[in-house]
Order: sequence, then structure tokens, then C-alpha cells
Amino acid sequence: MKVFTYRRFFRWHAWPRLLTAAFVGMGVPISAAASPAPPVRPKIIHFWIIWPDRGREAAITAFEARHPHIKIHESLYPGTTLGAQRLTTAIAGGAPPDLIMAGRFSIASWVQRHVYLPLDKFIAASQRDTRGGGSPEATRRGEMKAQGGSSPRAEGTQPGGRTGIYARNFYRACWQEATYRGQVYGIPLNTDDRLLFYNSDLLQRAGLVNPAGHAVPPKTWKQLEQYAIALTHRDAYGNLTQLGFAPNYGNSWLYMFAFLNGGRFMNRAGTRVTMDSPAVVRALAFMAHLYHLVGGISRADAFLTSTSAPELDPFLTGRIAMKIDGDWFMQAIAQYKPYLRFGVAPAPTPTGRHPATWSGGFAYCIPAGSRHPRAAFQLIRFLVSPEGWRIQMAVNARYYAAQGHPFVPQMTAQPAINRAVFRRYIARNPNLSPQVIQAVRVAYRMMAVSHIRPITPVGQYMWNQQVQAMNETFRDGVPAAVALRQATQKVQQRLDRMLHPPPAQPVPWRWFTLAVAGLVLPLAAIGVAVTARRKGWRYFLNRQVGAALLFASPWLLGFLLLQAGPMFMSLVYSFCRYDVLRPAQWVGLYNYRAVFLGHNRFWLSLENTAYMLIGLPLGMAAGLAIALLLNTEIRGMKIYRTLFYLPAIVPVVASSVLWMWVLSPIDGLINSFLRLLGVHHPPLWLASPSWLLGSKAAIILMGLWGAGGGMIIWLAGLKGIPRHLYEAAEIDGAGVLRRFRHVTIPMLTPYIFFNLIMGTIGTMQIFTQAYIMTGGGPANSTAFLGYYLFVEAFKYFRMGYASALAWILLLMIAGLSAVQFAVSKKWVVYDTL
Repeated sequence: MKVFTYRRFFRWHAWPRLLTAAFVGMGVPISAAASPAPPVRPKIIHFWIIWPDRGREAAITAFEARHPHIKIHESLYPGTTLGAQRLTTAIAGGAPPDLIMAGRFSIASWVQRHVYLPLDKFIAASQRDTRGGGSPEATRRGEMKAQGGSSPRAEGTQPGGRTGIYARNFYRACWQEATYRGQVYGIPLNTDDRLLFYNSDLLQRAGLVNPAGHAVPPKTWKQLEQYAIALTHRDAYGNLTQLGFAPNYGNSWLYMFAFLNGGRFMNRAGTRVTMDSPAVVRALAFMAHLYHLVGGISRADAFLTSTSAPELDPFLTGRIAMKIDGDWFMQAIAQYKPYLRFGVAPAPTPTGRHPATWSGGFAYCIPAGSRHPRAAFQLIRFLVSPEGWRIQMAVNARYYAAQGHPFVPQMTAQPAINRAVFRRYIARNPNLSPQVIQAVRVAYRMMAVSHIRPITPVGQYMWNQQVQAMNETFRDGVPAAVALRQATQKVQQRLDRMLHPPPAQPVPWRWFTLAVAGLVLPLAAIGVAVTARRKGWRYFLNRQVGAALLFASPWLLGFLLLQAGPMFMSLVYSFCRYDVLRPAQWVGLYNYRAVFLGHNRFWLSLENTAYMLIGLPLGMAAGLAIALLLNTEIRGMKIYRTLFYLPAIVPVVASSVLWMWVLSPIDGLINSFLRLLGVHHPPLWLASPSWLLGSKAAIILMGLWGAGGGMIIWLAGLKGIPRHLYEAAEIDGAGVLRRFRHVTIPMLTPYIFFNLIMGTIGTMQIFTQAYIMTGGGPANSTAFLGYYLFVEAFKYFRMGYASALAWILLLMIAGLSAVQFAVSKKWVVYDTL
């Protein structure tokens, strides 16, 4: 309660009246004296979203109507590595969004970099609001409103759907995943869980039924083994025609089987990694055993990943009988195969274990540097309120109906909202089959026993290491205990570096600047002195020299600012610990020691890159062969040359997507042709890490398709060979092969040398094919140096480590080029007779 004082009275009441009287006494019109106040500029909330949603757009429109001083600008951004790069760039540039939709799994890693604001004070304020609440009574009445029924204003519920944020209103797993070190950094939006989907018809055909003839899913790991064998079929040549079960197809991962077996990946304090605990080791060994029962992971993956179209999902087409997948798959069933006879059950567990699952999802977070954090939190409160969800669900239901598709609402992070949504949009929906309705009911029930992935700043790295451990066990035959022990050591090492970083000090920018100046200025002085000695000092006063420098200045400035400058900074950062958002810290040679001596993929990426050098002579030979064929005078030669050159101008991304279809193991063009020739087990190409005809060989084969680019250079070289050399050799009795060996090859050595240098540089920097076609897989078989550098820089934001990798790569390329230049003096012929 404010206390009355004369000072406050005269400040806020007397002075405006006195000024008005003064202006009136002077005969000045009041309208002229007091001009209208300028219009209030609305607060602009920049809201980054991962996927568009008609319901959310309608809820935002309703929010803006209730808050005219706030305007929401939505912007799509990818929830992948590219999205992380965009967010980092925005924050570093001082223009972060005010509100962002983020994966809860990644919150801890972002918080470690001070990206998100803690929301505890906003949550506490919402709870203190006399009209906000979130009490059980308010929640119950909010449910009634979400179902479309009217309800009187409940205690603790504000008009407009603004309710207090309480942890008890959310699933425990969802709230925990948005909390790090005791503080809340995100308000959970939605959630999911993993279930066993099974094809009832296929189980009935295999006799896996109860006495009433209904399909019975497996309940234990032992039964799962038996079902996987009974439901797997092959043709006369041993090729798969139906797969019973693949442990990592769908969305299960090692996390699922470890949680089913009671395993943990980290201690409760978040300081010790326990990926190699006996429960996790047994889970990985069981997954490997299941793949062995069905013929191995390579054949299973090739059989299941022949298409990416959702309507052709192998489960929908009957190619796989059972899989563990997320509850979101029910929308695909309802939309693309509504009459599929299927069932959903908790995933099988080891004997004596209780059912379990694991969840993920997204949350609303407020980045550090947000211009309007309070207004952003107001929007969050509305979007997760009963009224906000009522608007979203109602609009989405109408939208799906207008599209002619059934509507299976996403699972929200609030059980009360889910119950209301189930009664309104699922249980009474005539467009949904009884199987889908029962599946949704099971998914809701399993949230009570749901686990979450460890809340740790190394969560993404741990995820990648569990994938690496699975690949080593499934594909390379590495024992599960060994693979997980290595993964644990790597994750623990990185976690220790984050929790207890090595000693660091500020970057000695002065010494670096002096060192560069001491290197550049003497070189420039030497260049000037040499030029002056040869041409005299008056040469620099020549107007033509000044004009030349003037015209070259755009390139010089671009080189200094966009090339030399970044190169200098990357050299400095290679001796620092730097993640873009925090100031660089000097660590000396730590990054270089970590590259050569640490637990990383540097040596594997170096092996993969060295293997790709095999494609260099093959590509040169193919280009030369095409040039020899086109170096003839026949009719229509220009058309042939154009056709052979066309693949070279196709963008690498487009050609990569094209060759993914061509190299598909099941229905790709190459393997289909090989089967016509009688090859019953063609190579798996991109689906195999094999060194013979696996993923790397597939990329080399794709490179041969673009040999027409080098053909132009070879053709120019052939045109430059004097005709009289061939005539002299022919007079001496040389045949075609001897003329090619003793005339063509020696005269083409400068072109061979050029293609060798450029091809080596290009091969050492190979990146796009791995990024588009394989994502570095399978089993890191295409994790080349360039790709490894990209992952460390733009996925983990270890810019110092990535800069060290870049300079090591530069030195390797320079070393190989220097060796080739030194050796070229012995075999390259530059004399032309």
C-alpha cells in the first residue's frame, strides 16, 4: 500500500494543473501546449520455432489480441547442427531471439555456455500472482475448458489462460530434463515415449497367438529372440523378404535396452560416466545378439532403408513385423495405413524387470540477451496453459480435417492436458481405429515409468559415443564391454575438461601482433628492396603502378579481411580454448596434444581420407580415357564432348542425392542391374563400412561419374602434342601402345602433374559427399578429416581444437604438395619439340 505524501501529490497532481493554468493565463491553447503523446511502440518478440504449427499460430494470434502492446514474429530454424550454428551466430552478433523452441536434451550443454536464462524467478512470479495459480482446482477446471465446456473462473487462473507454472503440472521426466544444477531453463512443451509396435497379421500367420487366436506380443527378451527368428523370412538365395525385428530400427538406441535392463549412463551427481556398467554392457550385447539372429546389421539396414518416404515405411508395408518406435508413429499409421491391424505394447524386458521407456521432447527457452524476457515468458505461460492448448488442439483438428487426414494429437508435457485432449479428440474420434486409440492410451500410461537421457553438458557427445559403441559391436565384432569401456573413457575425459578445465590465461594478443608484424613487415621490405634494385626507385612513382594497385585493391582488401585475417585468427585460436560465445583462453599446445594423443577420431579420419586417394589415379585415368575417345575428328564430336562434360557442372549436393538412389542396396540402379546379371548378393555400398565395396568405394565410384571435368584439361593437353612426333614414332615402327607410352604420356606429364596436385588437395578436403550421403557413417567409415573438423567446430563448438585440425590439414597438404614438386623434376617434361 502506498503512503500519501505531499511530495508525491505535488509531483504527480499539482504540477500538470499548475502548468495548464499558466498556459491558459498566457492565452496559449491547451491543444497547442500539450501535443498528443507519441504512440507506444509494441514489443517485438522474435520467436524461433523448429516446425510450423497452425494451432500455435492461432494461439499466438489470440495472445496478441489480449496483449496489443506485444507482437510475435515467428521464424523457422532447423533443430539440427545448422540451427545450433544459427543460434550461436545470433548470440555472438548481439541479436539473439527473445524466445526459442529447443530440444530439452541439449539444454544442459547450452547452459554450460551461458546461452539460456534461468526461469526460476519468472516461475516464482507466476506463482505469486494473485490471479495465477495452477492449483489442482484450477487445473481441473482448466481441463473442463479444454474439453469445450464452460467453467467459472477458478482460483489461481487468470483471464486469457495465464496460469502459474508449477512443476507438479508436468510429467516428472519432462521437468527434470529442463532442469540443470537445480535451476529451470525451459518450460516443457511436448513429450514422447518409445513402445513396441507389432503387426498383428504377421504374428498370427506365424502362430504367435493366444488361445483366442489374437496376436500376443513378446514380453521378455527371451521371447523377443524367438519372435525375431520366427518372423524373419528369406528367399531361395538367402536374401531377406521379411524381417522379424531389428533392435535399432525405429527409435530405440542403446538407451532403451539399457533402461529396460536397469542400466544408468551417469551417476546422480553428473560427475562420473557409467556407460560401461554391467547392465549397459549386457544390453548392448543383447542387441548385437539379435542382429546376429537375423543375419547381421548390414543386411538388415540395407533391407529396411531402401526408401525414406513415410508412406512406404517398412512396418506399414509389412517388411518388418516388429519395431520399437516413438508414439509419433501413430500419426503415420492413421494417415497412410488406417486399416493396418497392429498393436502396441511396452518393450520386452529381461526376466524379472519392470516395463520402462525413455522420453524426449522440446521446451520453450529464453536466450541470454533477450530484449523482452518478461513478455516472452508471458507468451510461454499462455502457450502451455489450458486455454492455449485448447486453441492449438482445436485449430489443428480442423486443419487435419480440411486436409482429409485423421488427427492424432501430439503428447503434451502435462498429464492433465493429455487426459482432456484424449477425451475430446481421440476417444470420440470416429476417424481413428480402435488400435490407434488403444496405442495412445498405452503411450500415456507408459509416461509414468519413463526415463530420460543424462542431463549433462556432454549429452550430445555421449549420444555419439553410444552410437559409435553400437557400430563397433554390431559391425566390427568388438566385444560390448570393450566398446563401452572406450566410449566411457572418451566421454569422461571430455566431461572432466568441462567440469575442471585445464589452466588457462588470457590470449597474448600483443605478442601475436608483434610476431605477425615482425614476419610480414620484413618480407614486405625485402620485396620492395628487391624490386627497387631491379627496376629502380622511380618504378614506384610510375602512374601505371598506382593504377594497377588501385584496380587490384578490391581483391587485396578482400584477401586481407576475408582470408588472411581469418587465417591469422584460426592460428591464434588453435592455441586457445574457444567456443564463440566466451572469450578465448590461452592453453598453449593443449589442442595439438589432444589431436595426436587424445581419445578422438583423428587417426580414423586420417585413414579414411588416405583411402580416398585411391580414387585419384582412377579419376585421372578415366578422364584421360574419355579425352582420348573424344580426341578424334568425327561428326557430332561437340555434342559428345558436351554430354561427357555435363556431370561435372551438376552441383555436388544434387549429384549426391542422385547417387544415393543409384547406390541403394535393395532397389538401386546398379544393384538391380547386377541382379539381372546373376549376382544374388550385390554390394551394400553406402550401407556398409567395408573397405572393399563399402561406403568409401561408393563415393569413389560417384567421383568417376564426374571425370568429364578433368577431361577438358586432358583434351587440351592432347591437342597440344605436335603431330610430327606421332609420325616419327610411326615411321620407326611404333604401334599404338608404344606411341601412347613414349609420346603421349611424356608430353602429358605437365598435365598429369597439375591434375595430381589439384586432385590431392581436393581429396584431402573431401566433405560434401560424406555430409550429404552418409553423415560420416556407417560406423564412421566416411568420417574424413574435413567432416571431422566440421563436427568438432560446428556441432561441439570446439573452435580451438578444430582450428588445430585445420592447420594440421594445411600442413599435410603443403607437405604432400612439396614432395610432389620435388619429385616432379625427375619425370615432368616441359620441353616441346
